[in-house]
Amino acid sequence: MGNLMHTLETAKNTLLNTQVSIQTTSHNIANAENPNYARQKAVVQTSGAYRARPGWIGMGARVEQVVQLRDHFIEQRLHESVSHMAHHDTLASQLRTVSNHLLDDGAGGMSQILGNFWDSWEALQKNPMGLAERENVNQAAQGMVDAFNTRSGDLERLVQGVEGEIQLLAGSSEKEKGVVEGLLSDLAVLNRQVRLAETPAHPANDLRDQRYQVLHELSEHLPLAHVEEKNGFVTVRLSTSEGPVALVDGETHASLKYEEGQLRVMGAEGGWMTVDLEHAAGGSLSGLFEAKGVIQDIQGRLATFAGSFAQGVNEELPDECPPIFALQEETGEWSFSGAFWSHFDPNPIQDMTDLASRMVALHDAPRAELENATFSDYLGNVQRHMGLLQRDAEVKGDFYRALKTELKGQQQFVSGVNLDEEMVDILRNQQVYQAAAKIIQRTNELLSTVINMV
Repeated sequence: MGNLMHTLETAKNTLLNTQVSIQTTSHNIANAENPNYARQKAVVQTSGAYRARPGWIGMGARVEQVVQLRDHFIEQRLHESVSHMAHHDTLASQLRTVSNHLLDDGAGGMSQILGNFWDSWEALQKNPMGLAERENVNQAAQGMVDAFNTRSGDLERLVQGVEGEIQLLAGSSEKEKGVVEGLLSDLAVLNRQVRLAETPAHPANDLRDQRYQVLHELSEHLPLAHVEEKNGFVTVRLSTSEGPVALVDGETHASLKYEEGQLRVMGAEGGWMTVDLEHAAGGSLSGLFEAKGVIQDIQGRLATFAGSFAQGVNEELPDECPPIFALQEETGEWSFSGAFWSHFDPNPIQDMTDLASRMVALHDAPRAELENATFSDYLGNVQRHMGLLQRDAEVKGDFYRALKTELKGQQQFVSGVNLDEEMVDILRNQQVYQAAAKIIQRTNELLSTVINMV
């Protein structure tokens, strides 16, 4: 009689085990299209045996816990590849915009405008008294001024646009929180929820999935290093050239703000500090900082070019002659003045011929402030430099995209839901459930027979 009761208990536990397994399989199937979901599995442990006259007799099995199938090493590498890809994609996108403003195929752009300027002086050299030639010089000089001011304004607006995107991600003040700080806050809240919900034997799998999703989104914006502590918390640190900065430590998180052109972080330990992300490749935020640095560098190069060009042209004018080009201190823009023509009225032909000759010679003269390059060569070097930076960012973005795809495949092999495997599990659990039900039915019949015999 006692052995039959043990049999019933074993069969009952089997039914309960299969119910848990089927529910877990159903949960897996429902999340098959969720890229942040890690497949779950019911871990079955053999139950303790009891001693009877024949010896030790097993009592079946029990579900010990429901675990996630994760490879933390692969996931860490995946987040790193996502971070690097986001950095280079963001940088390449911004540099493509800069390249469009500097686009110069020889038939248009700065090279053509510069060529028109030299051509106008060459034509004046041949006909120093020609009114049409003088007007061409005026128009070419005004074209140079317009080109300087237009490109300077375009680049300044690009810098402002990049800073606007940085403020959107990092926040502009302690009151105006950015996207990144919102994610850090979500991660700290999830840390707390995981701590409250799980025990060593019963992990909070679905909360961990949510936390993984937040980590994935964070890695798209910042170069992160994260580790899971023994208490279940995830600690997140920002990788910078100055060393790691704690962003999430247990249930506390850092604050960020972008002010005066710098990213400032008050880490989980407290205290504001300035963080250099321009040279910390990883995440769209660092990509924006590097793009800002590149644009400002191009601004400086073009300003050097404009200053050297104006200086070189003005230096060829006779003493006490009004300058052709001048920089307006109030606006920072270049201006052109044709007042210099009146200086040549007493002896216009010879003086104008000499001036035109000097201007034409200036075209091929190397300039010390332009790295001993001519005006045309220096301008070409700036454009080539910009193209190489853009190409480098695009190539690296493609590399990390391919790496991300490879790592994502490895991660899904471990953590992804395979519908074929889940259907096999359902069929197997169904058969086990039916077999356990049959055991209960037959045991019940045996018990009825024993009872009827009494």
